Amino acid sequence: MVAKKRSSMGSLNQQAVDQTNQQLSAKEIEVLTRTSLDWTKLKPKTADTALYDQLIKEVKESTEKNENLAQLRSRLESLGKEGLSLAKEVISLIP
Repeated sequence: MVAKKRSSMGSLNQQAVDQTNQQLSAKEIEVLTRTSLDWTKLKPKTADTALYDQLIKEVKESTEKNENLAQLRSRLESLGKEGLSLAKEVISLIP
């Protein structure tokens, strides 16, 4: 059997996953779930309010369901590169 060649989409997907792993460490993700955040107060400090609302939804759902950090990471990955950047931005705003 001949080894199947990876498609360019598969390669791009793997690159996105690798970048996510580099962008958001487990410690940073834990900060989102373990820190009591005033999400409303941080919202005006972000540029994309619709994406910010989605980030809040994903973090709150994950917390309510008592999901582990890997599950939250998966939720954040679903927000795409912009969502991951926003998550990092929010983490940097936490005092």
